Amino acid sequence: MRFAREHRLDGDPAAVARLLADAGFHAALELPDVAPAQVVSTCRAGAATMLRLRYVFTGSLDPIARRLLGGHELAWIQDLTVADDASGGNLVMWAERDRHLLHGSANFELAGNTDGSTRRHLSGEIVVAVPVIGRGAEGRLVPGILARLDREADALNESLKPS
Repeated sequence: MRFAREHRLDGDPAAVARLLADAGFHAALELPDVAPAQVVSTCRAGAATMLRLRYVFTGSLDPIARRLLGGHELAWIQDLTVADDASGGNLVMWAERDRHLLHGSANFELAGNTDGSTRRHLSGEIVVAVPVIGRGAEGRLVPGILARLDREADALNESLKPS
């Protein structure tokens, strides 16, 4: 299922990109229904910074999802790449236990506004590859993804405030 979100961020693209590439920002970020990110690794990838993050879902799951997980936690890995030129980046995510069952990706663009702020436009797709119930599960996941993106934008704005 495709999704998209746009945010106005209170800093220039370079400042926004620096925060997005900061492992400490992600580790301290409080997101709804998700434990704080575990930073698995950080590295340079060409002209970009890549963070590998691990997330664990802490919210409630419907009975079908619990049955599919077989008593295991719902955890996923996310690779976030942020371009050095502050133009944007991408993320790729997959379920830790079965990357083919749940996976997704998104691209984001950072564009400076005349008032010194940045417009972040993110678009992507989430896939639940389970016959019959996959589409419905995707529809239940997307609102949570959008809520977490909104919370991330709020945290970016809080961090971008002058001290």
